[in-house]
Amino acid sequence: MMRGIKLKTKQVKTNPIFLSFIVVLVISLILRIFYILRPTPTWWDASIYIGMGKWIFSDQMFGYFEPFRPLLWPFLQGIVWKLNLNPLLWGSIFEVIFGLGALCVIYLIGEKIKKGAGLISATLLSFTPFFFGFTNVGITDIPSIFFTLLSFYLLMVRRPVLSGFMASIAFLLRFPHALFIIAIFLFLIIELVLERNVKETVKKGLLFSLGFAILVMPFLITNYILYGDILFPLKTGVTLVAFDPILERDYFYYIRNLFKSNPLLIFSLSALIPFFSKRLRECIKNNKYTFGIILIVLIYILYF
Repeated sequence: MMRGIKLKTKQVKTNPIFLSFIVVLVISLILRIFYILRPTPTWWDASIYIGMGKWIFSDQMFGYFEPFRPLLWPFLQGIVWKLNLNPLLWGSIFEVIFGLGALCVIYLIGEKIKKGAGLISATLLSFTPFFFGFTNVGITDIPSIFFTLLSFYLLMVRRPVLSGFMASIAFLLRFPHALFIIAIFLFLIIELVLERNVKETVKKGLLFSLGFAILVMPFLITNYILYGDILFPLKTGVTLVAFDPILERDYFYYIRNLFKSNPLLIFSLSALIPFFSKRLRECIKNNKYTFGIILIVLIYILYF
């Protein structure tokens, strides 16, 4: 048994893909440390989250509150402030931690789908300007990405309760990640139609819902107590975004700027090639999680 453990350890150490990923991770860490130490203007959203944290932890004596924003990030910022630490600095530190965590999870997802895919995915994500640039901002984009990716990975490894729980954290960090929940249930419906394993798929869906409800149900109840409407923060947020002057003029703003920020992302479209097969049903069954990722991306793009 000990000999087997030694052999596996040796294989991990000599795996060139894994070693390359470690190099990417270390370079990413070093660059991000230098980046967060640079003086930079404070974003409006970052200051709002810090103000909300102060409002929560000062019995409404300091700061301010915006009900259309998720509470999880302000709560974390409020804890930092209560400990007499610098919320701006620690916001950036949290961004680094969650950013590196996202790289680790996307590496695991990619390698589970195809050897080498995780390394390429993690490298592209790490040096995508939007992803890298938000490291020094202190808002919810990167932390919520981490929990969304982790939720998908846990679903892949058959941990639906934990997957749902991580999805709820992503949602409570950034409300648009409700789209991820919609995509997952659509994915499960397609899986049910293709594999016709009713018991297994329904069980997975129920366990995922259970994990998701652990944090989201208290959130909805709190909304009802405070506002008389369980969906008040979401409705208010959607109304504000709908009247954004940039998006009113340019419906393709997010899609165009995504590829402009990192032109290499155009190669991600190669993942669509297998699905042009004449045997689409079999292709989806054999590439189930690749199809799931494409489905999630399409739903996000349609929304934005």
